[in-house]
Amino acid sequence: MSIMETKKLLLVDSEVLPEVFSKVVMAKQLLISGKAKGVSDAVKKSQYKQKLIL
Repeated sequence: MSIMETKKLLLVDSEVLPEVFSKVVMAKQLLISGKAKGVSDAVKKSQYKQKLIL
């Protein structure tokens, strides 16, 4: 990123976003924490955890 470019961050209530956004965030957290072995594992686990939350 050059000096002239700036990042724009938005704070958004998760209730207004489509459900897929929360699943993507959950999958990324599983990957970063090492609780998922790969992307497909993270997707499966995030879908399972989403069902538990609902």
